[in-house]
Amino acid sequence: MPVKRGSQHRLGMILEVTYGTTPATPAMTEVPITRLRKNKSMGAIRSAQIRSHPFLDRLLPGFKTQDLEIGAELQHGNYDSLLQLLAGQAWATNVLKMGDGLLSATMESRMSGGTILYDQFTGVFVNRAEFSISADQDAPVSVTFGLAALTSELDATVALASTTPAAADKNPFTYLDGLTEIATVVRPVTSVTFRCERAVDPLRVIGSAVAREFVPGDFTLTGALTMPIEDALESARLEGFTNAPPHPRCSEPGGTVYLDFLIPQVKFLSMGRSIEGRGGLMQEVEFEAIYDTSSATVMTITRTA
Repeated sequence: MPVKRGSQHRLGMILEVTYGTTPATPAMTEVPITRLRKNKSMGAIRSAQIRSHPFLDRLLPGFKTQDLEIGAELQHGNYDSLLQLLAGQAWATNVLKMGDGLLSATMESRMSGGTILYDQFTGVFVNRAEFSISADQDAPVSVTFGLAALTSELDATVALASTTPAAADKNPFTYLDGLTEIATVVRPVTSVTFRCERAVDPLRVIGSAVAREFVPGDFTLTGALTMPIEDALESARLEGFTNAPPHPRCSEPGGTVYLDFLIPQVKFLSMGRSIEGRGGLMQEVEFEAIYDTSSATVMTITRTA
């Protein structure tokens, strides 16, 4: 049998209407990836009975968990559904606010080469996303999505998807035509990373090896900015514990197609500075977002139409 290869892999997804239920005859959308990790774990119940030897002699099946991690180069349009899963609510035209819900999708990982095999996941939700925009090297804007699922089947031979057309051919976003404002003023930021995490608790019930449902909890947003030391603005914000909202934008070449991230309420938590040579001095500022009552969120994403 030929070995499955990454070059012949395709990941498809479709949003679910009912949690954990794949829509009928689903026409999935391809999700472009740079990497994909899939994991299914079988919980184990270990007997503690003391017998006439020192060895474990009972290992029984327990609670099942499945999770995924997607690495990607951020593009216009091709990750709107994953961003929606992160937010827990739908786009309002071209605006997406982080919310309090939990949206889900069905995903299918198609592995070609000889007999086609499918790893299938239902009730998939995003519980983590990390974005990185950096001018330190010529590389696209990157994003990593962490996901969990209600159920999974590995190496299925029948596809769930009725069709999975190729994703739109788009340029990835880069730093070149982007910008980063801090407190509405453009600042010379060399890199910005921010990480969203949503705590989601599985409701485990007697009689089931999978969660009856997943209950969303805390949503946190933290990040870091790297910039040269030019003035005392950032240290004053740190010392004063004043609001310093970062507002990064990443764009396709030309700057007319972009994705805009506004984090309206932010406190600087720490500032690291080091002198390691004769060149420019840099500082790294770590921050955390808090709820903004005006926008009723911690982050608003705006896309071009």
